[in-house]
Amino acid sequence: MSTRVASISRLLHPPESQTRFLAVLDLTAYLDESGHPSSSQVFAIAGYVATSEEWDRFAARWIDVLRSYGVNEFHTVDCAHRRGAFEGWSKERRSVLYEDLVLLITTSDISGVATAVVVEDLKTVREEMRIRIDEYFLCLEHCFASFVNDAKERNIPDDEWIAYVLEDQPQFSGRAVNTYNLMKRRADWESRFRLGPIATAPKNKYVPLQAADVLAYETQLHMRRQIYGTQHPERHSFSLLAASNNYRGYYWDKGFMEEFFSRPNVIEQFKEESKRSGRRRRPKTD
Repeated sequence: MSTRVASISRLLHPPESQTRFLAVLDLTAYLDESGHPSSSQVFAIAGYVATSEEWDRFAARWIDVLRSYGVNEFHTVDCAHRRGAFEGWSKERRSVLYEDLVLLITTSDISGVATAVVVEDLKTVREEMRIRIDEYFLCLEHCFASFVNDAKERNIPDDEWIAYVLEDQPQFSGRAVNTYNLMKRRADWESRFRLGPIATAPKNKYVPLQAADVLAYETQLHMRRQIYGTQHPERHSFSLLAASNNYRGYYWDKGFMEEFFSRPNVIEQFKEESKRSGRRRRPKTD
């Protein structure tokens, strides 16, 4: 799997790009989602960005951890519910593996972004303000912009772009590319040049997508508990991820959305993007 990270980096950051940019860091962000707009109370997209060199180191360490437990890949939901490779595992064994992976994430030189939206709140705001925007578009656009803003604040050279990799899923892949293209065409966004190539890949073969899966799962679960008041303390795993360096978490509830969409020109921007996308209705879901 480590070699796969290297191969996709070469695809997204070809050698000829080094002749166009002064300092090529090969920054790649991997993103995954948690929940589903049609069936979940909260929908989230989250992921991490790092250089190709750091991703190679991270992937090698991740694989070593998994192999020490006798598994070849990691899916957070499967681990949480004792499915797939984790069928028959004790709660203790699953917890220890999960803690080891979270520790690896928090001690690596990767930057995280997480965005979650309360599905019912977005529905209400959408009707009140008469805007056409769905959960996936809102979260993904915000993640794209957040990674770019993070690069700017960390003083990464202006000539550096960020490539993006998302899990290859039929119900979302097309929407991801469409959202990306809309942002690339935004003449009012001065940092649009930082959006590098975009690709989709299978999660079971790309370790960084498995790390993104952990953050997306933890973000969705944390916000669901916060909004709907389940009587549980904050998960230790989420606390560690949120407290780590270079982490940004954004939570879209009704109050924040009303404030955000009331800002000058924001409504007009989203209406224009809706026209460009040609999506007059929410996408069909399975």
